Amino acid sequence: MKIICFRGSHNCGKSKTIKRILNQFFKINRVPLAKREVNIIFMWNNKRVIICSQGDSKNEIKNLLLKPLKTEKCDIAICACHKRNSAFKLLDEEFGEANMDFIECPRGESEEEYNRRIKKFRRLINE
Repeated sequence: MKIICFRGSHNCGKSKTIKRILNQFFKINRVPLAKREVNIIFMWNNKRVIICSQGDSKNEIKNLLLKPLKTEKCDIAICACHKRNSAFKLLDEEFGEANMDFIECPRGESEEEYNRRIKKFRRLINE
């Protein structure tokens, strides 16, 4: 299983980056960039993908990512989390930090920063 996690502090653009990837990379235009979090499962290149942009709390990760990840037998998980909170610790316990790919999201929501994140995502998803 491939796990790609957008990691950063509160309000640094993790969820917005995930929505851009959903819209631009996967061509799923259901979610406006400025509204709501994303929680979706879909098929892509014969793989089941789960995307969960809600990663601020342990309960969000547990209920919106880990449970569906197991019941739906997903191949790829894309999520958001803070750097060292309970949500990150739960992901670390479940998968191990060494088994996840991280895209760091420092503060600063410039187009250049979003493009850097999306470029790294494209590289990781195609490995």
